[in-house]
Amino acid sequence: SETKPEIRLRHMTHLIDHLLEKSHKSAEEYIEQMRYYAAEYGIDSCFVRSLIFKSIMKARLAQLKEANEILEVALDRALKIDHKRHTARCYMLLGVNHMRLGNYDDAVKNVRASIDTAKVNGLENDLGTGYMVLGNINHDLNKYEEAERFFLESLKIHKKLDNERMISMVYNNLASLYFSQEDYET
Repeated sequence: SETKPEIRLRHMTHLIDHLLEKSHKSAEEYIEQMRYYAAEYGIDSCFVRSLIFKSIMKARLAQLKEANEILEVALDRALKIDHKRHTARCYMLLGVNHMRLGNYDDAVKNVRASIDTAKVNGLENDLGTGYMVLGNINHDLNKYEEAERFFLESLKIHKKLDNERMISMVYNNLASLYFSQEDYET
């Protein structure tokens, strides 16, 4: 059974997820509250989650180096508490940020670490997302066949999970890939 602090932190997680889409300022206030309560009550996984949220907010503000610094701290904590989902997510987000910075070797290294963590621990959604990001990296590098292979693998996983949001994202990525190749028939 959850304690009151755990219920409060779970509620804050859902609220922050919503606010990150709408208002960075409001999200930032709740992220700081979440981090404070997680530290006060010794709920390490929520503390790591608050760092992940903060890094997402920084990345959306194009503060990618700062986002990565926060993610490195979050990853270190996630590894220490052996939280597989947060570990996979930290690696993934580091990979995405490195891709956006044009650091493709670091991007691939981190995304592969996320995929490995997801595979070993049955984190199917994270696995599908990892393949999608590898598709994006390969698309950026004009490695179209590899990109398509990763997108199709991601699509297969997300269809199995019936994850409509991710299915839509993968289809958009495939359309962009085909457009890049001037393939208007596929």
